[in-house]
Amino acid sequence: MKTPQHTHSTSLPRSILATSVLSLLALCASAQAGTFNLYTLSGDADSGINADNAYTHAIDINGNGNTTVNGAVFTSTFGGNPGTTNGVFHVPGSNIYTTTGLPNTYGSGYTPPNVGGSVGSMLTNFNYGGNPETLTLNNLRVGQAYTTNFYSDAFGSPGGRLVGVTASDGGSINFDQNIGGSRLEYAFVASATTMTYTITPVVPGDTFHAYAFSNKMEGYKSLFTDNFRAPGNPNTNDVNFQNSLRQGGSLVLAGGPIGYVTNGNTQVGNETGYGGQPYGGDYLLSAFGSRTALNHNFDGAESAGGLSISFDFAPNTIGNGDSTLWESIQLGMSDGDKLTAVNGGAAHFGILFRGNGGIQAFDGSTVVSSAETWGAGSTNVMNHIELLLTDPTDQNPFDGVGQTDIDVFSNGVLVYEFTKGGGGYADNFVNFSNTFIGAADNVSVAQVVPEPTAAVSLISGLGMLLGLRRRRK
Repeated sequence: MKTPQHTHSTSLPRSILATSVLSLLALCASAQAGTFNLYTLSGDADSGINADNAYTHAIDINGNGNTTVNGAVFTSTFGGNPGTTNGVFHVPGSNIYTTTGLPNTYGSGYTPPNVGGSVGSMLTNFNYGGNPETLTLNNLRVGQAYTTNFYSDAFGSPGGRLVGVTASDGGSINFDQNIGGSRLEYAFVASATTMTYTITPVVPGDTFHAYAFSNKMEGYKSLFTDNFRAPGNPNTNDVNFQNSLRQGGSLVLAGGPIGYVTNGNTQVGNETGYGGQPYGGDYLLSAFGSRTALNHNFDGAESAGGLSISFDFAPNTIGNGDSTLWESIQLGMSDGDKLTAVNGGAAHFGILFRGNGGIQAFDGSTVVSSAETWGAGSTNVMNHIELLLTDPTDQNPFDGVGQTDIDVFSNGVLVYEFTKGGGGYADNFVNFSNTFIGAADNVSVAQVVPEPTAAVSLISGLGMLLGLRRRRK
């Protein structure tokens, strides 16, 4: 591939400037603690869970598989202690979240006394025993507003499970987990790329029961998610195996699963990666230049306001000694070109992430990056990539009008920016590829939904940020 020729700005990301009002206002303010709230939980209707919520994390601890609640998919930790597997969705070495202090599991088919529905089915198993226990959410974007929820039911008499919960930004609350069905919520604006919750029992033996939790991005609407859980896939080359059980989001709830089309060796449910770990191969495996495209155009009304497209990836899942091996994402393609290669000539944006931490980006076949890096590099470790796609002209990056601004975040940190002028990209089919054998997982597409009540503050906030921002080269 060509030597990169493009130099990009180190300015604040345009996504913060133009798309997320909550993030913009938070960035102007001093860092401060979030807010805890405690709500009664009786079932799906009052769970606050729905297909529109853009979740960065949606986890059923010590569960036995995916659970769909109101169109949102929660991923199980497969019965193991999250702390022993580094708090992963289903891949060892992931950095999506981590836990400590959860040495014990309970999974004997307990029936929650106060919570029914699909959310109640996630409360039949749990982890416990920490004094204290911690949960750390990773890959957050500084300045973005989030809301974490812990879902619980009573396990014993009221007053028998008093705990203190402290957030790493300073928020705290004491509550009784045995009051009945409950949803403990924490709304905050990220002041770091991580958020850690420390939960300490008042009585050492009455430890907190970790059933299920979620974390959502405020100001976004989920369109599509896929966690690629496909245990027992009889034909791992069938990447559409059990799509209806893997996929969530508002488009899937309204119209059913979205299929994939492939070119080359792509698989779901192949356990050979990651040292043959028994996680069912629950990721999208791409091999030898193959490509896997979502058979859906995320453009027009769906991209109005802007998009967040994110996924977790490992560029090298079998420990190959070549550190230049890469995983890539391509977007902005037309239907006829949806399987375009990362450096293909068709209209598109492609960006690859090498095992040695290097980045290379393409507009069509033209290199538009220089010496950017996404991180330290990795083998057999999942990392998180998020692309924020906006247009300051008409707020739609995929309508062929104005431009397409692309901000690339790696594990919550801005690492690359690119602007496609001349109308930007008119379509938005998306595909994933790998040069040797790699993995992509937990794909999410979410639409920016600005808060209308913040319009007045947005004007003053933009003025402040524009004064801070450097001009692009």
